[in-house]
Amino acid sequence: MIKIILGIIFAGYILYLGFLLLLFKAETGRLKTSEPMSDSMANKLKEIKTRHHDKKEFLERAFEVVVGRFRSERFSLLKNPLRAGYTDVKTVWENRNALACSEQNSVLVLLLLRSLRFKESEIRRKTTFLNGLLHQYLCVYVNGSWIDVDPWCAEFKIRFGMHGWLFA
Repeated sequence: MIKIILGIIFAGYILYLGFLLLLFKAETGRLKTSEPMSDSMANKLKEIKTRHHDKKEFLERAFEVVVGRFRSERFSLLKNPLRAGYTDVKTVWENRNALACSEQNSVLVLLLLRSLRFKESEIRRKTTFLNGLLHQYLCVYVNGSWIDVDPWCAEFKIRFGMHGWLFA
């Protein structure tokens, strides 16, 4: 009886991982870059653009903005898996709850693209395993090299230039 229950739990976990993989691959969590930003987001972008002219400095500052604005919470998509599909810029920016890794990455990507300093071809979404689940981080091309950027893991002592994997 216990083996059957464990088998059902394991099968459910595998199905859930498959569901998350589909979400990440289908990129349903990306924000619509054509939508207007909220005033507070536009002001924050303007502030970063005027103070930081170098691409790497801009990337670091945009990373700090996302890390400072949003909390990270382990297993947040397990608690609310439908959040992975949010695409409304204002909804995500004004959210004061913990955001999933894909949502934080979407905000960072939007800031980078709207700054007109980065092209979509210079930003890659990567997937790894973290805490037994799929985890998304970014690789950004700056000054001839790719830099790992993982705002979600910053709360767990993963610094700029690194990404989380296995456990955080």
